[in-house]
Amino acid sequence: MDKGRNNVKKVISKCVICKYIHGKTILSPSSPVLPKYRVCYEYPFESVGVDYAGPLFVRDIYSSSKNMNKCYILLFTCATTRCVHLELVSSFNSDALLLCLKRFISRRGRPNLFISDNFKTFKSKEVKEFLLSRKIKWEFILEKSPWWGGFYERSIGIVKSCLKKVVGKSFLNYEEMNTVLIDI
Repeated sequence: MDKGRNNVKKVISKCVICKYIHGKTILSPSSPVLPKYRVCYEYPFESVGVDYAGPLFVRDIYSSSKNMNKCYILLFTCATTRCVHLELVSSFNSDALLLCLKRFISRRGRPNLFISDNFKTFKSKEVKEFLLSRKIKWEFILEKSPWWGGFYERSIGIVKSCLKKVVGKSFLNYEEMNTVLIDI
C-alpha cells in the first residue's frame, strides 16, 4: 500500500501542470520603511505633496460667447494627516505657480517640505529662488515613478470623482469652478 502511495507522490511531484496549479505562492517582498515625513507627528501641512490635475474647461466670465479656457487644479496634500488644499490655476507657467504657492502659504502656513513629481515648472529658476528665500525644501520623487507619490496621487483621484459628481457635463466659469473646488 505504501509503495503505491509513494509512486503516486513521485509522479505528482514531477508533473509540471500539477506544480503550476498547486505550487507555492511567491511571497511579496517586505515593504520599505516609510520616509520620516510620512510617520512623524507634525502640524498639518508641514510636509506637503504637490501635484497638478486637469485640464478643466471653464467658460469666459466676461464674454457672452461660449469661449472655453483651460485651467488646472493644484493639489496640496499633507503627508502625515492627508489634509487636502485645492487651488485653481490658470496655467502651468511658473508665475501662476508662484501666486498659487503664495496663496497656499498665506492660508496654511509655511511648510518645511514640498514633495512632487519632476514637472518642469516645479524645477524652474523662479520657484527655486522663491523657496530659497523662505527656507523651504522641495524633494522630487524618482522620475517616471508615480507610485512614489501615491499619497497625493490618490487624493487627485478622489477630487476628480467628486468633480464629476458635482459638475457633471455643465460648463462653469472660473469663479464658479473655484467655489466648487473650495466646497470639495
